[in-house]
Amino acid sequence: MEHGDKCIVKWTLTRTQTGDYFGYRPSGRKFETSGFDIETIVDGKITAHDGAEDMLGLLQQTGAVPLTFD
Repeated sequence: MEHGDKCIVKWTLTRTQTGDYFGYRPSGRKFETSGFDIETIVDGKITAHDGAEDMLGLLQQTGAVPLTFD
């Protein structure tokens, strides 16, 4: 494991579906997703990266996953 300073970034993206996504045709709809990144910095360089994105929310907004389950 590398030791160094950590940098945490929380981000939000707004996108427009203009191409196929998980087999769903382009809808032209805008959707928003958020996530975070954790960078390890050693000697001024990023040496490791980890993070996560709200994929469930993204797939629900594009219609790939229903908002509710019966």
